[in-house]
Amino acid sequence: MNDLMEHKSWFQRKWRWLAPLLLVLVLFFGLLITSKLGENIIGIAKVYSESEVCDGALVIAKKNKKVITILGELQPLGALAILEGAHNYSDNFNTLNITFDVTGAKHERNVRSKMDVIAHRNGEQWRYASIRIRIKKPKDLKQTIEIVKE
Repeated sequence: MNDLMEHKSWFQRKWRWLAPLLLVLVLFFGLLITSKLGENIIGIAKVYSESEVCDGALVIAKKNKKVITILGELQPLGALAILEGAHNYSDNFNTLNITFDVTGAKHERNVRSKMDVIAHRNGEQWRYASIRIRIKKPKDLKQTIEIVKE
């Protein structure tokens, strides 16, 4: 047959779909970086990397007699507890305000509660300005338990 057939490079054959794909990816990452969504993703990653704030607050709350009476022994945080909660960094990532679900060993009444933590970083250590547990349901147990208050 014809041995002089010219073969095009991979890029010459695929540029028609590669160029729009690259353009869409650049626009997507540009929007991600400049939007609030990008900040939230960075914040969530930072909270996961500094989970000792939540773990430390949980250890302190486990010592509170009122928490033990109402909720029982607090359970360790689940893998999605931080993701399902809310967080806000301020002061150049040196102040963290975070809210996440906590559960106790007493499940018979289906108690729903959240822990609110405000912590300030002092070098490598976190100092807790506020730790409180808000019991939302059932209505007869609805209350806020102040564990640490500055």
